[in-house]
Amino acid sequence: MRRDGPLGDIEGAGILLSPEFALTAAHVVGDPDHAVWLDFPEVRAPDGAPAVPGVAATVAPGGWFPAAHDPADGDVAVLRLAGPRHQGTPAPLSRRVPEPEDALRIGGYPVEQDDGMWVRATQSGPHGQLYQLDPRAQREVVRPGFSGGAVLNLATERVVGMVLRRYADDEHDRPAEERAYLSYMIPVRRIVQISPTVRRLYALTQGELGEYGRSLDHWFDRVHEHGGEPAVRITPVVRDGGHAAVLGQRLHRADLVLDAAGAATRDLADRIARAGPCRDPDAPVVVVIGVDEAADPPSLIRLLGQCALRGARLLLVIRERVGPVWERLVVELRLPSVVAHCGDLLVRLRRAEAEHDRRWKGGSLAGKPHIEPVAVARYTEYARLASLPDPFRQLRAADSLAARLREDLTHVEARCGQSSR
Repeated sequence: MRRDGPLGDIEGAGILLSPEFALTAAHVVGDPDHAVWLDFPEVRAPDGAPAVPGVAATVAPGGWFPAAHDPADGDVAVLRLAGPRHQGTPAPLSRRVPEPEDALRIGGYPVEQDDGMWVRATQSGPHGQLYQLDPRAQREVVRPGFSGGAVLNLATERVVGMVLRRYADDEHDRPAEERAYLSYMIPVRRIVQISPTVRRLYALTQGELGEYGRSLDHWFDRVHEHGGEPAVRITPVVRDGGHAAVLGQRLHRADLVLDAAGAATRDLADRIARAGPCRDPDAPVVVVIGVDEAADPPSLIRLLGQCALRGARLLLVIRERVGPVWERLVVELRLPSVVAHCGDLLVRLRRAEAEHDRRWKGGSLAGKPHIEPVAVARYTEYARLASLPDPFRQLRAADSLAARLREDLTHVEARCGQSSR
């Protein structure tokens, strides 16, 4: 965190809350009316270059909470980035205050450590709204450049607080080993209480909304893998609700985002044809928002079916999980994609079982019981899908079969020492 642009001196650290917001200590910012500069030195490309460009930031509306010393509290600034930084990973937050025995890690940017460093600590009790942090060793004391830095609970890998102050017993005439070196953090629990912005962002990571976000991340992470995820996902999302906010945080992961509300199919087709470069040209990821709000949903579904046949991965957002549009999406797009997914998993399972048999017969799995193959039985289940009279029953059966196939793969590949992803 720098005050005077990208070439200014480092004043402290910060915590990325979302692609648009960051958190730091108010005294690191100094003047709430002036911009600061954020760098992301920990995130590197394979060639060592910074993977997240630096960006200016200003105090968000309602995001300034100056320090109060009696009792100790505040000293928080919520920053809005001048441009979103989707390449960065927002910090996972926890409102749980760590126990005294919990191992903590603190990140900061002291002098001549522009790439940052971590020190270890434990917490030893409250001081007003803050908590005292004790270093695990004298060489791991918090020093200038750590203010605004994250305090990470190593057991949960979640951020539980932010460093605000330090105390160095350097002025007293006593042996170094008898001097006190302390720091203080404000817990996430308190930050959530005083900042509506942090409270809102935190809520998007908890409970049902948090689970929804993780499921979207899982789909984006694995949709390009052979047998990873079905190529078509349908997700009901109410406009302007919590799920819409969670989805919005992840739209940058798509190659193309289309707002279908009121749009003609020919216009959407033209946008698809004019789409720019994709991460995988043979399998672009396309998000279509409001399929059931399009001017002509049936013709749009036919267009999306053609995209799926050409390899596109489709995340289809609808407003209501009922009605003819939902039914057509299930029958014409989701069901074929799940059945194809099961076929991919079967191919992987048969290969994994063949590799297991080869290793077992060759003696490299000596002492381990032989795994009885199940691919033939699973193929029988797969063949029966088409005989089910109702497409919704077919979809439920296909989803269930896919889950069993993933479990089978995990078991066999783990035994062979292979990836179980």
